[in-house]
Amino acid sequence: MTSDPLAGLDDVPWAQLQHSYGKADDVPGHLRAMQAGDWEGQYPPSAQLANHIVHQGTRSQAAVYTVPFLVRMALDPRLVNRHRFVALLGSIAIGLGNDHLPNGYDPREDRDYLESVRGEADDWARWIAETTDDEQRKQREESCEQVLIDAEAAVSSYDAVREALPALAVLLTSDSPELRAETANLFAWFPESASTSIPLLKGFVADEATPGAAATGVVALGLLGDPVVVPFIKSYLDSPVVELRWASAFALTRLGIVDPAVVDVLIQVVARPPEKTETMSFLSGCYGSLAEMALAETS
Repeated sequence: MTSDPLAGLDDVPWAQLQHSYGKADDVPGHLRAMQAGDWEGQYPPSAQLANHIVHQGTRSQAAVYTVPFLVRMALDPRLVNRHRFVALLGSIAIGLGNDHLPNGYDPREDRDYLESVRGEADDWARWIAETTDDEQRKQREESCEQVLIDAEAAVSSYDAVREALPALAVLLTSDSPELRAETANLFAWFPESASTSIPLLKGFVADEATPGAAATGVVALGLLGDPVVVPFIKSYLDSPVVELRWASAFALTRLGIVDPAVVDVLIQVVARPPEKTETMSFLSGCYGSLAEMALAETS
């Protein structure tokens, strides 16, 4: 790893890239503030950057270019709040994680949408040509161009973060429970990488001492959607640790298992949810809301 995670930052043509508020030439400033730990105003610099490059879940053209810098900062033990960097990588990969609960993220949807957008190029050309008004023609051209830019950004951003997963796996053994939990959360959204993620997450859950972080790992296993994890997840359904019982029930529901024992645990959590904690990173640690989501998916 280079000594400076932001090496090469000024080599990116940020002014030629877009984010939700126009030109992306302010992105380097946000990244430098994140590295320095500077915090002005109500929101941390990671949240300010997220608002620009993943505004309301829409991944912008500039988002993919931030991935290498965020990965290197997340891996730099000299920096603080590294869990925020990992959380931002998750948003860059899939948009708003809450939008993909309780069933997980399917990257095929964004890929199929991109192909459909590309396939409509001839229809768009005809639609643009229909108007004789120069201003309207320009608006239509810009609208079509933006739809394609956004569709391409969604796929390229996801792929860029996915490629970084092997390097980020070391964070599952970090000294910070928040960072460990956020990393487990990140791995939940990449079903295409399940074959390598599942052994990592199983080892993480088995060794994790912090209940919220361990619960995050169990939920992540469920969200990956591979039935091979069912026996492992079921082993926590009667755990003495309430967070693990709940996580097991949630994950089993995601995998289509809704027997009475699973439903009973979810009902218990809704009635008496564990306290929110930063080490349960799904839905900001709101166990009751997640249990309600899972129950809504059952009959």
